[in-house]
Amino acid sequence: MKNTSTIDHVVFDEHVKILFFELIDILYLKGYFGFLDEAKKYVAEIEQYFETEIPKLHRLGLTKKAMPYFERYGEDLFFAAFRRTKTRTTWYAFYEIFDKRYFKVVHIINNHTEEAAYIDHISYL
Repeated sequence: MKNTSTIDHVVFDEHVKILFFELIDILYLKGYFGFLDEAKKYVAEIEQYFETEIPKLHRLGLTKKAMPYFERYGEDLFFAAFRRTKTRTTWYAFYEIFDKRYFKVVHIINNHTEEAAYIDHISYL
């Protein structure tokens, strides 16, 4: 039986892939980025962070169990956060350990969404 400390692969649920794709347009069309390529780069940076850091953070015990509100996206979820320096936006990835073989990100939000109110920020810090 595989121990979760050896899992190093992260996949994104189809729902999350669509959110990332839509985010590119939102960031560009609302003027957060002046060029479409900048918006694409930012979203790719978020994806890359979670792909590389979730296994490390989980292994080190630096991720937290998701609050009960987020059980609508899966059972026994954990979450990890990403914040670029010099920004006011923190991204949260909610993930499950799928079949003890990989981490599956099933939902993402940022601190500007209504769902962010359900994150216990004090226990996360």
